[in-house]
Amino acid sequence: MEESSLSRAPSRGGVNFLNVARTYIPNTKVECHYTLPPGTVPSASDWIGIFKVEAACVRDYHTFVWSSVPESATDGSPIHASVQFQASYLPKPGAQLYQFRYVNRQGRVCGQSPPFQFREPRPMDELVTLEETDGGSDILLVVPKATVLQNQLDESQQERNDLMQLKLQLEGQVTELRSRVQELETALASSRQEHVALKEQYKGLSRSHGELTEERDVLSRQQGDHVARILELEDDIQTISEKVLTKEVELDRVRDTVKALTREQEKLLGQLKEVQADKEQSEAELQVAQQENCRLNLELQEARGRQEEQSAQAQRLKDKMAQMKDTLGQAQQRVAEKDKILKLSAEILRLEKAVQEEKTQNQVFKTELAQEKDSSLVRRPATRESRAQAS
Repeated sequence: MEESSLSRAPSRGGVNFLNVARTYIPNTKVECHYTLPPGTVPSASDWIGIFKVEAACVRDYHTFVWSSVPESATDGSPIHASVQFQASYLPKPGAQLYQFRYVNRQGRVCGQSPPFQFREPRPMDELVTLEETDGGSDILLVVPKATVLQNQLDESQQERNDLMQLKLQLEGQVTELRSRVQELETALASSRQEHVALKEQYKGLSRSHGELTEERDVLSRQQGDHVARILELEDDIQTISEKVLTKEVELDRVRDTVKALTREQEKLLGQLKEVQADKEQSEAELQVAQQENCRLNLELQEARGRQEEQSAQAQRLKDKMAQMKDTLGQAQQRVAEKDKILKLSAEILRLEKAVQEEKTQNQVFKTELAQEKDSSLVRRPATRESRAQAS
């Protein structure tokens, strides 16, 4: 079996992943920052993979990249490094949770990150206007507010990474200076012992004693300078820690703003669905109205047919009445046929009355048909407000 890439893994912890976001946008490269514990010897055969959180085996990774090996590392201090995952190899967006895992050359997981997701940006983002100066001309850019906030979040995370890296470097310098102070204290103690020995051996050599005393004073001054430098670096570390805390508070505020925008987008999407449903219902009602109009047109055609048939019948009655009038004229010439003339007169009166009733009924039918046609023309589909009032 090959030698482990973490040949001196410390007992106080494993690989620590820094600034892991809760969500990442697909089709955009992802940068992963991490620190190796003090005393770790990294290897080019170590790798960082993206795993589903439920993955139980190192072979169940989604994608991976080889770890970066720093050119130099201070002995006894943490090692900060980063890698990039290309956009084309990232998981598709969804609710699945993933995490980074650091795997050494022996196949042992030396650290894992908090879970995160890959999700697309929400639709219908609130837009903001940005002013950009290019070649002396002002350009107004309209971009989603969520994109601006995401860029600010990325910049804040990058600034926090830089501050964290600077903090690690300063801590490394403090460790070096403390080690140097210990060396100087050891050298000073050794010089003092040597001074005592020389004083015991060469009491008569005052000149040598003076040189040793001067060297001791120089070492004491150097020790004081290093102690002052250590205090100054500790103050710088405290200032950087306060800045990191301030950035974390700002990041939380930006995340809350992004959540509020997400909830507003979901609300607007629901309203859009309601408007779409109302539109579909209006189209359906319009189709029903069109079908009703077609039905009324068919009834109008049938009524016109009945009207033409009644007109033809009335014409036949008129022809028959004219024929009977002729017959009556002939009967009047015949005084002997007086009874027949009276009957024919009664029949003519009855036919005229029937013709008049047919005309009256035909006029009433025309009036009703015109009213029904007018009512069908003014009928409109119910609007969303009328339906709301009706409900």
